[in-house]
Amino acid sequence: MQTAAPMFGSPILLRFGASAPSTPRITRTDSTIYMPQQMRFVSVAPPKPTTKAGVPPKPGFTSCAARFDGRWGSANGGPGPRIVFQAGKASVDDGITPQTMECWVNGDQLILRLVNDPLNGGSDITFDINKDGTIESTYFGQLKKR
Repeated sequence: MQTAAPMFGSPILLRFGASAPSTPRITRTDSTIYMPQQMRFVSVAPPKPTTKAGVPPKPGFTSCAARFDGRWGSANGGPGPRIVFQAGKASVDDGITPQTMECWVNGDQLILRLVNDPLNGGSDITFDINKDGTIESTYFGQLKKR
């Protein structure tokens, strides 16, 4: 006997009949018994929203095309993450998974956004643009143009 908790409503008690073990019965706690023949398909879950190409992450952000073009790497000169900016796109290589992201800028903030992100912006990487021309994030640390 197993108990499953549905998203809405009361828990469902699953029992498998002793007389016909191949025919499962679903019994709710209100003693209503549902046979497989009585169940019907309701609908498919709607697709999860994803980030769209060319849409800024927040109002006021514009493409960073030409402003950051070039190779960027660790500010201390050692090994580490590499980002190549070109025409509003950023090729990010963090040593694990290389990705191509869109680049957006507003004032002293830079956002790299993954297109078609199933987390709907949850994979965004935010950088602060420092006065000395370096960019800095909690994920990558400080990067400078090479």
